[in-house]
Amino acid sequence: MSVRYFKVCVCVHYGSDKIEQYRKKLAAVSYFDRIFFVDTSCNRPGINDFYEFSGYQYGLDKLCFNNFPSELNFIRIVFVNDTFFNTHVPWLAMMLLKKVTRVQFLLNSVSGVSTNFDKKITHLFNETYFFSTWFFFFDVSVSSEGRLSLFNRDVFPPDFVKSDTSGFISSLDLCYLESIKEWIYPKSIFSGWYKSPFFYPVSDATFLRKSLCIFLEHSMLGHLRSNGLKLRNMLDIGSSNLIKLFLLIDRLYINFHKIIYRAACYFKS
Repeated sequence: MSVRYFKVCVCVHYGSDKIEQYRKKLAAVSYFDRIFFVDTSCNRPGINDFYEFSGYQYGLDKLCFNNFPSELNFIRIVFVNDTFFNTHVPWLAMMLLKKVTRVQFLLNSVSGVSTNFDKKITHLFNETYFFSTWFFFFDVSVSSEGRLSLFNRDVFPPDFVKSDTSGFISSLDLCYLESIKEWIYPKSIFSGWYKSPFFYPVSDATFLRKSLCIFLEHSMLGHLRSNGLKLRNMLDIGSSNLIKLFLLIDRLYINFHKIIYRAACYFKS
């Protein structure tokens, strides 16, 4: 017997200039019972303490106070951020959203697209792979949803503020820091972060911001597992070949934009 569940999307974005565009695209999926937007550009405490991750957490916490239909005891919470719409192939991203959010409900699980990082550092998090956090979802019961957290704040100093990240980043494992640098800084025209110019390094502030986001992304799965959630790789579910095709086309699309961005930076320098 199939499980009936409530379907919610938490969309985290920075700024409100494209919110109506995002709203129309998500509504066109004709899947969600409720769509919740979180703008991390606002100054409200707790929303942008940890970039999109605190935005996700804020949206998750707000769901605790909403009433769900009494006959639906389960909920699927889909998380996306604005890179879902702006960085990836638009129509393929929407196709992926439509496809994977209709997979079988798996109680107490988190599902995402696995991403490869440096295999040398996976042991630091006791994981064999990581999830890209521009798109993932939870399947939980309504009663348990209020106890979920996306990341462990206890690993950060009590007085931690993201505007002064350098101390925390410098305390990380040196091998891990080197892997982060290799991911951000390009060694060739196709490598590195897509907004990292090939001819000169990103600013210190940008490097610290990306490093913190990478750490939060990598530590998330272990934290969710410790909260009793099972991990489900979207590449292992039905239509995995279609998802792999999407990821291949998406990678080519991002590499194309790397070339355009880096060429523009070169001619501006």
